[in-house]
Amino acid sequence: MKTMVKLHGTISVILRKTLLPLVIVSLGGAITIAGCTVSHTDSGMDANQIGRESAHDHADHTMSSDGIKDGVTISHEELRIQNLWARPAFKGANSAVYLNLHNHGKNAERFLGATSEFAKAVEIHEINMEGDLMIMSPVLNGIEIPANGSIELVSGGYHLMLIDLQSDLHEDDHFPLALQFEQSGQVIVDVLVAQP
Repeated sequence: MKTMVKLHGTISVILRKTLLPLVIVSLGGAITIAGCTVSHTDSGMDANQIGRESAHDHADHTMSSDGIKDGVTISHEELRIQNLWARPAFKGANSAVYLNLHNHGKNAERFLGATSEFAKAVEIHEINMEGDLMIMSPVLNGIEIPANGSIELVSGGYHLMLIDLQSDLHEDDHFPLALQFEQSGQVIVDVLVAQP
């Protein structure tokens, strides 16, 4: 089954469920990304560890060019997590989650990935330009968050790919996501589904 995404100012991602190399086609100014490689790794976490309860109320949010900025900050050890949101998608398809991670500690931290009962797998992906081609690929060893630094998971860069959704994600829905860090362990956050 194919899902496809076209880039018109913002990135819309089109993926296949089968393991194929990334194929990029340019058609009159529109770029289609298809066949994103999916590895389906086992996180070792039981989906029952995550409930449907919302950790934060995202009812009042504002849109920006970077996505959602709702003013909610989640503290986890020395980390601050902000601007959590995901794109709407249907059951069986894929979606993406975006967020900002700020490390206020004196040591670097590594973001290892995430799990959710709402997707068969969650992977960190990265989009890079290679000449005129836009390439999306999994990030296998996590992302370093420098001491007193930050990273952004945004459209067109790092993002979390929700693979094979187990239910529909509609605009204004919320779902829990377990983020895993090398030093500070796991934190469960509430993600708003939105369409920027």
